[in-house]
Amino acid sequence: MGGGPFGMANGNESSEGPAGPMAAVVATAGGIVAESPSSAVSTYIKLVLLGLIICISLVGNLVVSLLVLRDRALHKAPYYFLLDLCLADTIRSAICFPFVLVSIKNGSAWTYSVLSCKVVAFMAVLFCFHAAFMLFCISVTRYMAIAHHRFYSKRMTFWTCVAVVCMVWTLSVAMAFPPVFDVGTYKFIREEDQCIFEHRYFKANDTLGFMLMLLPCSSWPHMSST
Repeated sequence: MGGGPFGMANGNESSEGPAGPMAAVVATAGGIVAESPSSAVSTYIKLVLLGLIICISLVGNLVVSLLVLRDRALHKAPYYFLLDLCLADTIRSAICFPFVLVSIKNGSAWTYSVLSCKVVAFMAVLFCFHAAFMLFCISVTRYMAIAHHRFYSKRMTFWTCVAVVCMVWTLSVAMAFPPVFDVGTYKFIREEDQCIFEHRYFKANDTLGFMLMLLPCSSWPHMSST
């Protein structure tokens, strides 16, 4: 087979190497995947640990979100960003991680369609970029609160926070969307038990995203103070 959408494996690749999503489905349907006792123990440990991570993530993020929403003293800039970050992480834990659990349970194989693999991978990458960009914005705003306190207290209003959140989501979508059209590749990576961007070979998007975020954040206080 030739390299189809989503970077599927070529026919001359070894069956022991990373297989594409369709290859994983075929392997599972044909009953080829078999686990040794040691791999069964490893699978069990992975399932337990990932289940704990999902539960802790859901409970922790929901508790923090409720605290920010209920306490009016926390209705200000850094906590708006924290609320957005917690809600996004809650969605990722509730939607993306269960597919990883199923993949681990099925012997590191993707048992759904190629389209669903792209959708799940897109969401996983979207939330990863969002978390990285939002943490970056929180760091920048903390610096501004200390180094440019007058500017920060005057300009960091509710609507400014909304604009920053919208900018983060827009840039995150822009960074995660190209592989949907096979610019780069979304595929099932068996070593990670998930459909994800093949980041081992494509790192230009990461650098570009942070540079695009750094430019407006660093120039904004200087442009507004003149």
